[in-house]
Amino acid sequence: MLREVKKGKEDLKTRPSLRLQCWNATRWLGRSECLKSLCNAYEYILEHLAEFAKTRSESSKDRELASKLYEKLTSYEAFLFIHLYRDFTGTMAKVTKLLQSRDIRIRDVGRWIMSLCEKLKGNYPKDSNVPTALLGDGTFDDIMVELFGENGKLSPVF
Repeated sequence: MLREVKKGKEDLKTRPSLRLQCWNATRWLGRSECLKSLCNAYEYILEHLAEFAKTRSESSKDRELASKLYEKLTSYEAFLFIHLYRDFTGTMAKVTKLLQSRDIRIRDVGRWIMSLCEKLKGNYPKDSNVPTALLGDGTFDDIMVELFGENGKLSPVF
């Protein structure tokens, strides 16, 4: 039993923190952190929902809710939105941080804002549902292909 406890503790160290994050309606930095936490824990959340939906000791209402949430979170549209919004808020958070610098100069503000506008216009075209290139840390691309393949269909893993 001690060996199993030790193994469980080691497993917990490898899992991302599932601590609740505070969503801030007016600050990009807060939104970025919330979405980053959600994306880092995404596979664990899905795994938990799938297992919870099968647990007979839970009420049928709760199991059904877990099943519906799992279905929504594994939909292509929800997945795409969560990860694209993470990418977008990450970009906005970087610029916001730059604009809060103590040694900021007026010409820097204009340059950073214009640069951000050009990146967003180039990478998020109005006539497309997906960006031409992601501006964040690049994790989205690998996850997207892993879950949905090249053609956007959900992989049989789930």
